[in-house]
Amino acid sequence: IRKLALSSESVRVAAGLSDGTVWLWDSGNGELIDRLDGFECEWWHDQLQFSPTGTRLAYSSADGIKLRDGISGRFIADLRCGSSNNFEFSGDGSRIASLSGDDRLRLWNSETGALIVDVSRNATAVTALALSRDCSRLACGYRDGTVELWGTSPTKRRIASHQAHRGSVRALGFGPDGGLFASGSDGTIQLWNGGDGALHGTLDGPSGLGSVALS
Repeated sequence: IRKLALSSESVRVAAGLSDGTVWLWDSGNGELIDRLDGFECEWWHDQLQFSPTGTRLAYSSADGIKLRDGISGRFIADLRCGSSNNFEFSGDGSRIASLSGDDRLRLWNSETGALIVDVSRNATAVTALALSRDCSRLACGYRDGTVELWGTSPTKRRIASHQAHRGSVRALGFGPDGGLFASGSDGTIQLWNGGDGALHGTLDGPSGLGSVALS
């Protein structure tokens, strides 16, 4: 077993195995619902997640992300984004943000698998990403310390870009209402306005910062 995931209220359990399969169980009676194929289990590329609502299951595949129904295991779509180093569901489960090895950041509809937004930046690698709960904002952190805020609805647009940190951006996170988001790197945490991307404040943090969260 390489990865384990539990759905909301622990209705389903999924396990990613080293043979490239994902097993999906009903946690109530222990019944094996299905054996799913296409799981990429390289150490750097083996994510397995349920959406916050439990209705979708996503896992790393050779050419991107496999998207399946989180209850039945039914195939929904292949999100073809190359070797995806990272992906994340939005807070309401309606979107998936993917970060691929070619430094492209994409936003997908998790109900259908349709591509919504494609952001590329060839100058430097994307190292962190975060979605606001309502999916209207996407924050990106880059290797050169830049933090960008993008609007995703009704159209894609870059709202703000700041040379925020001396080192690579390692962590990003939105508050529950989307009013603020935080970026972390090089011993500092920057707080930003989630609407216009303006700097809200700076906090001193540990040099080994790996994640941030806002209440």
